[in-house]
Amino acid sequence: MLLTATVVDSAFCSSSTLRLTLELSFNNIGTKPILLRKDGFRVGRYKVSRNAEEMRAGKYELNVAPMMNSIGILKYRLEGKPATDDSGLMTLEPGTTHTVPIELSIPFIEDGKQGSRNSLSPGNHSLEILVWTWIDSESFATRWREKWRDRGYLWTKSVASEPITFTVAQEKVISACP
Repeated sequence: MLLTATVVDSAFCSSSTLRLTLELSFNNIGTKPILLRKDGFRVGRYKVSRNAEEMRAGKYELNVAPMMNSIGILKYRLEGKPATDDSGLMTLEPGTTHTVPIELSIPFIEDGKQGSRNSLSPGNHSLEILVWTWIDSESFATRWREKWRDRGYLWTKSVASEPITFTVAQEKVISACP
């Protein structure tokens, strides 16, 4: 599975928070069909570097796991999840791509008020995200993987994107963000 991301839009929700609207493209680069949830993707970690070379070298300006131990995941698991059945899955045939939108808030933008070494300055940066494709238990996945094995492989692993470039604008126009 190959994951690429494209920045569709960016907006400042405050002087120090940048919201990126991304388009995620999951590409089946294998030889067998993959069963993938249609929605429910979560950013489990994101890393930001000054450029792609520093990203490849493991030199990060930010390395953030925004969803770890999240109350939202607990709530999803206990009460709010949709039934996992055929309607919640799609088959990704070899060589095909499934594209979904997702939003990512980066709350570490230099705002001139704080002298944090974990702030991003204006300019171009490289971003890599780790996307959770399955947030239910592994035992639940094992049962469903066996049930659907004749249709394809139920994908439950996290997927890291290829690095993409985004820009932190010098001039910050604040928008109402959800």
